[in-house]
Amino acid sequence: MANQSDPALGTFRTDRASIIGQVTAPIYDGGLAAAQTGQAKEFSTQSRLVLGMVCNQALTAAVAARVSNEGAKAAKAGPMPKHERRGPDDCENLQDLMETSDTAG
Repeated sequence: MANQSDPALGTFRTDRASIIGQVTAPIYDGGLAAAQTGQAKEFSTQSRLVLGMVCNQALTAAVAARVSNEGAKAAKAGPMPKHERRGPDDCENLQDLMETSDTAG
């Protein structure tokens, strides 16, 4: 810092100071931000695929458990009575029943 006075020139005091510094700020990051964003999107997509597979496995397990439970209930109940059986030949059985009723009456 300099301090000068010169009454002949009409200046009485002048202060001068200097600060020297350097700031480094990258203008271009070389694509780092884009690469990190792409990597995060890929990770998100992979996570969603894994979640979908886990959901499908859970659904499959739930359906299998229900089928097993229904089978166990049916086995415990014993054979189904003939009048409750359902199958592709129900119409034929119904026709036979109707013909038997017509001839009996």
